[in-house]
Amino acid sequence: MIRQTRSKQMQSLEALRRQDSELAGPLAVADARWSEFMSWICANNGIPGDDWLRRARHRAEAAGDAVVEVYVLMRQSR
Repeated sequence: MIRQTRSKQMQSLEALRRQDSELAGPLAVADARWSEFMSWICANNGIPGDDWLRRARHRAEAAGDAVVEVYVLMRQSR
């Protein structure tokens, strides 16, 4: 169920980003946080979440969200 919700949310984020460039920054933050959350879901289910962490870091960097970016770097260092 989480994966279906995540998929719908990511599709919505991408559609909104394409429609309104003013929302690109805030949407990148939401994307980064969802992606980081998905990395935890994967880890808790024994699935590698490295791709999600990379996505989270990339989107946090694009959004200028240093807090999420540093948090993801910390998670990647483990």
